[in-house]
Amino acid sequence: MPRLIAASLLLACSTGLWAQTTVAPSATTSTGSDLLTPSARAAYEFMLARRDQILAEVDGQPGHVDQALEEYRRAMHGDPDSAYLGDQMAALLFRNGRTGDAIRLAQSVVREHPQSIGAHELLGRLYLRLLGNNNDNNTQMLNLALKEYQTLVTLDGKSVENHLILGRLYRVAGQPQKAESEFRASLKVNPNSDEAVSNLVYLYAEQGSLSEARKLVESIPANARTAGMYASLGFAYEHQRQFGEAAKAYQQAVGLEPDNSDYRRGWAQTLLSDGQLAPALQQFKTIVQQEPDDAHSILQIAQIQQRMGLFTDAERSLQQASQLLPNNIEIAYRFAELYEAEGKNEQAAQQLRGVLQKTERANGKYSAAESDSRGALLEQLGLIERRAGNYPAALSAFEEEAKLGGDNQARGLMQQSETWQQQHDYKHALEVATAAVQQLPKNIGLRLTYATLLGDNGQTDESLRQIRTLLTGDTRDRQIYLLMGQIDVRARRWQAADQNARKAEALAANDKEKAEAEFLLGSCQERQKNYAAAEAHFRQALRMDPGDAMVLNYLGYMLAEQGVRLPEALGYVQQAVQRESNNGAYLDSLGWVYFKMDRLPEAMQNLLRAASLKQDDPVVMDHLAEVYLRSGKLRQAEDSWKHALQDWQHSAAADYDPVEVAKVQKKLDALRVRLARAGDAAKP
Repeated sequence: MPRLIAASLLLACSTGLWAQTTVAPSATTSTGSDLLTPSARAAYEFMLARRDQILAEVDGQPGHVDQALEEYRRAMHGDPDSAYLGDQMAALLFRNGRTGDAIRLAQSVVREHPQSIGAHELLGRLYLRLLGNNNDNNTQMLNLALKEYQTLVTLDGKSVENHLILGRLYRVAGQPQKAESEFRASLKVNPNSDEAVSNLVYLYAEQGSLSEARKLVESIPANARTAGMYASLGFAYEHQRQFGEAAKAYQQAVGLEPDNSDYRRGWAQTLLSDGQLAPALQQFKTIVQQEPDDAHSILQIAQIQQRMGLFTDAERSLQQASQLLPNNIEIAYRFAELYEAEGKNEQAAQQLRGVLQKTERANGKYSAAESDSRGALLEQLGLIERRAGNYPAALSAFEEEAKLGGDNQARGLMQQSETWQQQHDYKHALEVATAAVQQLPKNIGLRLTYATLLGDNGQTDESLRQIRTLLTGDTRDRQIYLLMGQIDVRARRWQAADQNARKAEALAANDKEKAEAEFLLGSCQERQKNYAAAEAHFRQALRMDPGDAMVLNYLGYMLAEQGVRLPEALGYVQQAVQRESNNGAYLDSLGWVYFKMDRLPEAMQNLLRAASLKQDDPVVMDHLAEVYLRSGKLRQAEDSWKHALQDWQHSAAADYDPVEVAKVQKKLDALRVRLARAGDAAKP
């Protein structure tokens, strides 16, 4: 009823206004509209059209729409030079699903009124709407929209909005220089335009030009800078994985608008990505205070508490989230992660099995969304079982995942292959990968898995030949060159590895991608014992991507191996572990740094945890043996070195290092001599 009353009042006021300003009392009666002049009649028909249009919105009767369209036609007949009438009628057609009629009418208005800004704006808006809704004709709609907005900025160069829209269209069209020109034009009209600055910052972020983005924001007078400008700068740094700088920018945005939860979320998330767990936790708690029903932020709190080892608090947070979102699959997934982090592997597996059983359909048919959720649960279950050494259970979960089809099929097959690989059954792993490629020959991930396994089995030339067939001659080749370089490093083909890394770097679109190539160059130099060159590459990678855990770990481990700058090495590895607390390789590095610093309890704690996560890693077992030896636990050291030698014998051909094997054997032999002497001395 309130909408109907409002519509009636609007009609009464509009009709009264038309009667007062358009029609003389002596010129018409209630049934004498034929006595009106053409322009007055057009105004009268327009008023009737507006009335029926409002009634259609109120009661949803299609008859009112048809009546309104007929009245618009009569109005246009009375005033054929009015672009406004055509605009209104075309808009009504579009709102009622008659897109083709709306476009044709708007185009005819533009042809008849080529200088009408309103006509071009309507047609441009129609193209924009179709650009967002019609995937089949997106390119055509994009070009048509570009044409209209190019005309609009020519007709009216003072419109900030039209310059911005044209800039965004150029950005979508892959013409960044023209996009920048339009955003700059909007800034000339309004030097402090929040939207213009934000759009330029986003554009620079895509191009990796963070210095330009910062300069732009700093060029705005301090008292004119808005929270939106700082937030866009935060997004730019976040896009390039410079999370520390991103967090500072978001913090400035929150300082200007403390109640804006979106800006605070950006701040909290970038703090978390930067490994600043305690500050991130505080910001997420503030968000929940502002919005108690924000289950997503509560889940983030639980994740941080888990990473900080506050398992009881994490479980309490997950319970809070589950009250807001009962039966939510993601929360069940998080519970399983928490149990696994606590070392409760069976409880984690039971949690996932319970959810899978509850959501199972008797006919085995699932929607696309249900398949994705079920596939994620099965994959997590398989990974938990595999990390616990329950390989048959892991394979069963991955097989179920593959049966779901789509992306799940490829992921399930890849995980099956990797599970056989972790059992050191490389022949079976390769057989699974070969069959998978035959089933899904167009799946790039499976083909790369197959090619990598060939390299693991010592067939380096064939592995590289297979990968080269995937080169396309465009920027997608960057990842291919990186993979080829990694295979070259494992095969000790240093020159080829260097060349592939530099080819990948040449195709990099931003600092993050360049950092990946620098990391490969650094690892290539480290494997050759060229430590100074390796460190230079690692430091360059960190300048480009300061939060990369893999680089932080490698640099810290390399310093520890040399026994130099150990406090610095510890800082790097601790940052890596903060980002990935369950990464066995990073925990091994952390334990090794502590060993080098003669902090044996911390070394033992981290290496035991690493060994539980990487049960068949000979390097971890070698490190653990060294800690046992220095701690005086000789028998445990002996067992660990024997374990390391067994692991070396089962390792992939590409990973087998005879020099390292000889070192371990020599240490074991020396320990056995020592044990034998100790035994003789103990005899009466």
